[in-house]
Amino acid sequence: MSEENAEDRAKRRRGHLSLVFFLAYSALVVYLLMNPVTRIIGVFNVIVVGFMLSHYFLKFVMEHPQHWWRLLVYSGWHGKYRAFQGHRVRVIDGERYTPSRVFAADIFEILGQKPSLTDLELLQTRYATGFEKGTEDPAEDEWLFTDEACVGYVQRHMDEQRTQRGRDAMKLATWLEREVFMPIDNRRSAATGKTYAFTKEMVHRP
Repeated sequence: MSEENAEDRAKRRRGHLSLVFFLAYSALVVYLLMNPVTRIIGVFNVIVVGFMLSHYFLKFVMEHPQHWWRLLVYSGWHGKYRAFQGHRVRVIDGERYTPSRVFAADIFEILGQKPSLTDLELLQTRYATGFEKGTEDPAEDEWLFTDEACVGYVQRHMDEQRTQRGRDAMKLATWLEREVFMPIDNRRSAATGKTYAFTKEMVHRP
């Protein structure tokens, strides 16, 4: 099952509400047209229905194929995806005492980086077990950050605030902490009673 970020969910909710309103208003216009007393009012409202159909409903219909296309593209690896500003971020959710892991390639793409093999080896030296190659599906031979190493790596680029990459890094770090790792760590904490790096209390502490 797919996992969407808050922006995706809010956008889909707005689309659903627009559709419900359109259908209800259309039903009212049909009623007005069928009643001889209110038929003239219904005729004038047909124009409004036509405008709503072209401006709102068709837009909603056109956006849904894009949503399902993204779902198809992003779900090939293990059936789930998260999206940050239109970029996929593949995360293997942590369980109990196992931290979450993030596909490094997705983080590099968002930050506009193409690290060489030497760069990857340097990262492995710096982060030790926080940055390793996966050894089994769904991440075999893929470089992976653990949750804390991932946020630490992204935060290293936040000092470049005058650049687009610096601004993206700031937004990405906040998104990872609050919308990705915090829900996962809250579940882990509920299962084990242990407080993890991104448990709600830790993320919101001053």
